[in-house]
Amino acid sequence: MPPLGLGRHPAAWFEQAPAPEGDGEVLVIMFHNQINRVASRSATSAQVGAPQDMYANVVTTVVVLACSLAACSTAGGEADGGAAPPDGSPLAGDAAVSPDGSAPPPTCAASISPSSGTPSTTFTASWSSDGTSCSWKFDGVNQGAVDCNGTFASTLAAGSHYVTLAATGPGGTVSCDSNTVSVSPSPPTCAASISPSSGTPSTTFTASWSSDGTSCSWKFDGVNQGAVDCNGTFASTLAAGSHYVTLAATGPGGTVSCNSNTVSVSP
Repeated sequence: MPPLGLGRHPAAWFEQAPAPEGDGEVLVIMFHNQINRVASRSATSAQVGAPQDMYANVVTTVVVLACSLAACSTAGGEADGGAAPPDGSPLAGDAAVSPDGSAPPPTCAASISPSSGTPSTTFTASWSSDGTSCSWKFDGVNQGAVDCNGTFASTLAAGSHYVTLAATGPGGTVSCDSNTVSVSPSPPTCAASISPSSGTPSTTFTASWSSDGTSCSWKFDGVNQGAVDCNGTFASTLAAGSHYVTLAATGPGGTVSCNSNTVSVSP
């Protein structure tokens, strides 16, 4: 459309270039300026339809933009010569943008597997993002920069644990937490033995046991002998027959029991 000019009455502009019909749009922007005691070179009072007296000359400048919907499309525009698709999706080659017109935030995902285990279980944390830079936290404690796509495998102490990924890109910074995994305390260790493995009633046999439990008890040939230190020994002669000891150990992970080897005492 050729320039319509300034300082003319709107009716004259529409006479020169009528507004489009049907789906056309017309945008009229009017700027009013009062200039005291100065005659306007842009328009006369008769041209703009405004009163004029000895004190003031009101100059009205009207800018008219007339275009069809297709030509004024913001998605295709004059740059690519086409209008936006009917569904409002961007044309091929257009970058996806967020609703406010800025770049979209980066993607962010994190997880840990398996979902539960003990301190001896190996857990694997995985994360991914299309961000340009990333950092991570373990149980809320910053661990520093990390590749935006990666894994990390480790055993974990008893308790609940999660990881957090923070991803930064042209669209800003986002963060996401993984699932929370539960690590149950391991049961206490338990070991017991008697040596030598055989002998006579005059032989001195030594029973030994050990555990990382918090409390322990023991049995001799299945008969309870009461509480005992979780790490210790006991030496004695034994009557003819077969004999063994049992250690029971209790800790945060529960209670376990274990039998020693069985020794043979000949008459």
